[in-house]
Amino acid sequence: MNSNYQQCHNLADLYYSSSRIGLLILTSLICICSLSCAPKHISPNTHSLNISDSSEEIEKKIYSPNFMTLRGHAKISYKNKEKLSRLNAFIALEKDEFLYIDAFHFFGTIVYQLKLQKHQVYAFYPRENTLYKGKSTKENFYRLFNIKLTLKNLYFLLSNPLLLLDNNTKKITPVNEEILLEDLTTKIYINKELQITRIILYEDQKESMTIFYKNYAQFSQKAFPKELEIIDHMNASTLTMKFTDITFEETLDKKRFDIAIPGDAIIRNLDE
Repeated sequence: MNSNYQQCHNLADLYYSSSRIGLLILTSLICICSLSCAPKHISPNTHSLNISDSSEEIEKKIYSPNFMTLRGHAKISYKNKEKLSRLNAFIALEKDEFLYIDAFHFFGTIVYQLKLQKHQVYAFYPRENTLYKGKSTKENFYRLFNIKLTLKNLYFLLSNPLLLLDNNTKKITPVNEEILLEDLTTKIYINKELQITRIILYEDQKESMTIFYKNYAQFSQKAFPKELEIIDHMNASTLTMKFTDITFEETLDKKRFDIAIPGDAIIRNLDE
């Protein structure tokens, strides 16, 4: 009886020790994976912020990825007075060509597929088996997502917001510990690290949209904000994108980003 008890006790000790070792190994692997897969934090910018610099000199120093293509994953949340939605998304963007988004629930079901091109926008909702299509305008984007944006706006906001400024009317102003670059319709705030922190867009001399750039990190050797928050003041809505991984400058196969529409799908024309 005692020997059997001792055997069981020894086995329990062995199991406990093995479990602890397994847990330690698993924890170590998770840590290693987290360190290797996560975007790297960027080193401080070696350039200095100097109000006496010309706007051209300041713009050369500012962090801006200036990419041609972007591909990655993000967590997207949308909020207005009536609803709050949170989705995962695969995103692909090519300059002057298209923005493509696969948005899906956390358990994998596709909610919608969006393809925004220079002249056309398509949004397919599989559950309703409905395709919305129309001209690529702010108004049509608003009809779909209650926020006014175009392909050009989105590309500039992600790649190089300084392109939003009108060279003929832009000026530089110190604001506390930041520098403000602005023209008649756009204000861009830049911090000590020469990172864009926020942008305010104006329409009819009223604030129409504010974009916050948060938590810069290194993706594919380019400094990029991990979080982008777009507040549409006129429509009381907020779109937030939290990027988990990004790859720049890959050759994107355009056929991969065509939306497959079933033959019996309902077609809704956004322009009518």
